[in-house]
Amino acid sequence: MPRIGRATPACKRSVKACVSRLLDLVVLLRTSEIREKIPRCLRTLGYHFLPKRLLNQKMWQAEYRRILENARPAPLQTSITLGIIKDFAFRFANYEAACLELGVPYKLVSITSTNWVKEFEDSGCDAFLVWPSHVNSISKAMFDTRLKVLTEEMHKTLFPSCKALWLYESKCRMSDWLAVNGLPHPETWIFYEPEEAMAFLEGAAFPLVFKTDLGSTASGVRIVRSKTEAERLIEEGDMEGAEALLDAEVVVTPTVPVAKVDKTTRSAAGAVTARTDIRVEVVDKRAVITAVFDGKLPDIILDVNVGAAKRYAKAGGLKAMQGFSITETAVISGRTG
Repeated sequence: MPRIGRATPACKRSVKACVSRLLDLVVLLRTSEIREKIPRCLRTLGYHFLPKRLLNQKMWQAEYRRILENARPAPLQTSITLGIIKDFAFRFANYEAACLELGVPYKLVSITSTNWVKEFEDSGCDAFLVWPSHVNSISKAMFDTRLKVLTEEMHKTLFPSCKALWLYESKCRMSDWLAVNGLPHPETWIFYEPEEAMAFLEGAAFPLVFKTDLGSTASGVRIVRSKTEAERLIEEGDMEGAEALLDAEVVVTPTVPVAKVDKTTRSAAGAVTARTDIRVEVVDKRAVITAVFDGKLPDIILDVNVGAAKRYAKAGGLKAMQGFSITETAVISGRTG
């Protein structure tokens, strides 16, 4: 029988270089103008056959370059220097671009390095900005711990606040915080023991929204339509892109109800329903950032997140919001027969 020897260092380097070029090609196809001309099945091939961690890294780096290339640097407007804390997903690019456009001096600092304390102490920065990206529970714990040390032990100024970041991207913490503060939210059940979760399913009404503790933009979220499917998720931890459910904090909530109906008109031909809504648009990015720093708008809107701004405006019944235009709209839907 032919003998299979170990791969030589040269062979390993060739394979690594080939994978790197394939990753670059996939990133190019997914971010260029020809993206929409490529069938979706081909665009997603990279996620199935290439290392997901490396592909994500390439995608984040490409987005970082794009954001900075589109930034319009302005002359320096202040002597205050901000420290921008780097994160795994390169979200700090948004802070970096904002500093460039607003004429604010800044330095990039790493909170993941072994000598991070010395780096922060020697940076000479007056305050620090951070937008943590939590790739798993370990990175979440790292950010929570070190940011707490940064503010409470090193007495550094941090934005957003350490408390806000403690709640950030943790559905379990947010659920408990909303309940303790008496704020309305979907009824939620949090389980740490598989047996307790199984017992809950005996009397649960489906469908349910099944979630892991960490994750945003719908990652770690699954619509569960039967008891059998829910039991399988708990037993096998079968949620793509999320931690195993048996080892993670799990949140189960009922499906989000439809929007409140303002008026329904019925006739022999059918029914027409009208409900009010609002449209929120950004009109002045600088005004939004200023309002957040002044405490007039919540931290979550700092990255000019229109979706978050709309939810904030609707929750508070706001008719105006600094840096945004708010327009009342009506949604009409009908059914015949």
